[in-house]
Amino acid sequence: MANSLVFKVHRREPELIVPAKPTPREYKLLSDIDDQEGFRCQTPIIQFYRYNPSMQGRDPVKVIREALAQALVFYYPFAG
Repeated sequence: MANSLVFKVHRREPELIVPAKPTPREYKLLSDIDDQEGFRCQTPIIQFYRYNPSMQGRDPVKVIREALAQALVFYYPFAG
């Protein structure tokens, strides 16, 4: 019998993640490329990552929160 991956998922209330550092207070206009309706869609995707021993024992939720907060520093127009 093949090994199978089993995990539990618990739904929780949505949580606001803020940028890890202060960001500029300004408005950004969309470029002509960004403003095309054809790009206003979501593509469902599942990503798989190789096992990394340095992540052993780390809480995946905390890792994702920290990574998102760091990414929002550079993509702050999405932080609202």
